[in-house]
Amino acid sequence: MTGKSKTVATTLASFALTFALALLAASASANHDTVTQISSGNGAEDANYRGASTDGTRVFFDTQESLSVSDTDAATDIYERQGGTTTLISAGAINGNGAFGASFVGASADGTRVFFETREALVSADTDSGCGAGGTQPCTDVYERSSGTTTLVSAGGSGSFDAAFKGVSQDGLHVFFETREQMSGAGDTDSNTDVYERFGGTTTRVSQSNFGSNGAFDSNFAGVSADGTKVFFDTREKIRGTDTDSSVDVYQRFAANTTQVSLGQVNGNGAFDVFYAGASQDGARVFFHTQEQLTSADPSDGRFDVYERSSGTTTLVSAGQVNGNGAFDAFFKGASADGTRVFFESSEVLASADGDTDVDVYQRSSGTTSLVSVGTQTAGAGRFAHFRGASADGTKVFFDSDDRLLAADTDSQPDVYERTSGTTTSLLSVGLSGGNGPLPAGFDGASQDGARVFFHTDESLLAEDPDVYTDVYERYRGQTTLISRAAGPYYSDFSGASQTGAVAFFHTLEPILGSDTDTYEDVYQAKASYELPGSAPSLDFALVPAFRQCGTGGNPVNAGHPWSPSATTSCSSTTPQSNLARVGTTNTGAIHLTAASGDFTITETNSDIQMPTGADYNPSPPGTADLKVIVRLRLTDRSSCAGTSCSAFYERYATLTDLDFGPVPIECTTNGSTATPPGSDCNLTTSANTFMAGAIASGRQTVVQAFRVRINDSANVLFQQEGYLAP
Repeated sequence: MTGKSKTVATTLASFALTFALALLAASASANHDTVTQISSGNGAEDANYRGASTDGTRVFFDTQESLSVSDTDAATDIYERQGGTTTLISAGAINGNGAFGASFVGASADGTRVFFETREALVSADTDSGCGAGGTQPCTDVYERSSGTTTLVSAGGSGSFDAAFKGVSQDGLHVFFETREQMSGAGDTDSNTDVYERFGGTTTRVSQSNFGSNGAFDSNFAGVSADGTKVFFDTREKIRGTDTDSSVDVYQRFAANTTQVSLGQVNGNGAFDVFYAGASQDGARVFFHTQEQLTSADPSDGRFDVYERSSGTTTLVSAGQVNGNGAFDAFFKGASADGTRVFFESSEVLASADGDTDVDVYQRSSGTTSLVSVGTQTAGAGRFAHFRGASADGTKVFFDSDDRLLAADTDSQPDVYERTSGTTTSLLSVGLSGGNGPLPAGFDGASQDGARVFFHTDESLLAEDPDVYTDVYERYRGQTTLISRAAGPYYSDFSGASQTGAVAFFHTLEPILGSDTDTYEDVYQAKASYELPGSAPSLDFALVPAFRQCGTGGNPVNAGHPWSPSATTSCSSTTPQSNLARVGTTNTGAIHLTAASGDFTITETNSDIQMPTGADYNPSPPGTADLKVIVRLRLTDRSSCAGTSCSAFYERYATLTDLDFGPVPIECTTNGSTATPPGSDCNLTTSANTFMAGAIASGRQTVVQAFRVRINDSANVLFQQEGYLAP
């Protein structure tokens, strides 16, 4: 789907009889319409984005600028921005303003626990020294900041050894670090690097056998499951009896039990190192590279292959329907969260669709290898493709290639592509006014579901991007949006995004907002303050006779009608709901609202419409209104905002005063039936903008809510409205 395609989305809240029809025409407008400055200082210092919570509400950055009264030094400090407030993170119970910088290293998923490294002693438990240049400085330690309190993570020793943060569980409770220091109570008697875990105030050694091991070998953290219970590390040390070589192997520590991951059905102890590559979120599937033959499916070709270890079995991932053991390496690049879809790159032809020996992206799933980096156009020679990301479930894969894989791509520059359900569906790096110039585009990131994709390019893809400097764009539902909004001679770079992608971060030297008065690097947030519905292509309203309560004045009473509901006016012959029309016993009536390109069509079908006498209903001359349709609407779009809060760059959604759309005239004709009476057919097809020019602004992401649909007769008296008949 190109940038000129139109996408329609809808939501329906029928229980409250409120309907919404969202019309998403391709446009230059962003739905990330709220832009704020995160790094709120204006001194002569850069600010650097470091991370954010998964929902984007907590943002972390560092700067040498003092943004808090408690920050009185000129060293780099870490700050958090939340709810319009900037808070110093790299503070301590003691000190905090010495000549030592702090480095952000990680955070829990919700951002409530933040981890950083510093040489400065921020709590009294930190007493080590003798590190750094010539052993004259304090040692680097790992700290946690949570609920306004700073805690020493790399606790358990006081020797002259640095500690380095390596990983954390999603909840921030299991923290992993490396150090050569022999931590108290951890059973470490050597002077080599080991992996430690801090959990519940206790430090334990991860890199050990079931009986403790202290050989003269370093161990290195490799990865951890999302819940922090399964930890992976590599070492040359023979920790288990299954390991008889002196090469690097991968191990797992789980529930005080260490097992070797890098094993195979054949071999497994040759002179080949093994390199951890990744794992599923739960740690049940582990992926690694090695040149060693570990299964019979991999004849000894001496090249790197990708393997998976799951449930005690090792499987060759980088296999193919054709070939698979040529003189080509294969390397793991990513996997779905559950590990069932694995992505790797190789120059080897592993599927018949791959006609060259250039680097391509492959997927392995359910024992089948498929080519990802392929399109509807013939691949060119000397073209490369590289995996860049995937949705959490692995169904959407993003890669870039300088090959023209779809007809929409007419240049020879790298572009960003999406492959969904086995089809390369979209060239993402295009816009309304560009996308095929002599400038490359690069993938930056995507939301967890893969719906929002961020990329950068120097090319101007939209009219609101007038320069040739790097900008950040988003591709969402067939639309390209300019995220960075930098119009001056400055580069902008993508920093990160929330899990849903509704909040995106970028940094630039350009003062985008009036609050930014310097030309130093600052961090900005672009937020979609208005979430569009997922799908809403049409609304259907059944029509029923319009009754009213019987009685007089303001005192209606329960009373009988002289006609049955299937063919009636209302109350009595002297006070009918409609003077001129009624429905026949075979009547079917409906109104359909269907989204179109920056518009919506109105289709009305109504059969067996009669006069009260039973004759065909056709009271007016041809070409005039026999019936009239009126719809009560509420429009919300990007064209309705007025005042100082709106601008050409940062538009706001606004809702108009409710209006009656219509009356739209309907002409009736005798249907030619031999029934007695035959009744008339009263049909209509039109569009909102045909009847009322400019009602739906093209490309302004209009949400249309319809509250009440009614049909009046030629005398403009109510005749039908939306509803249903319960027989």
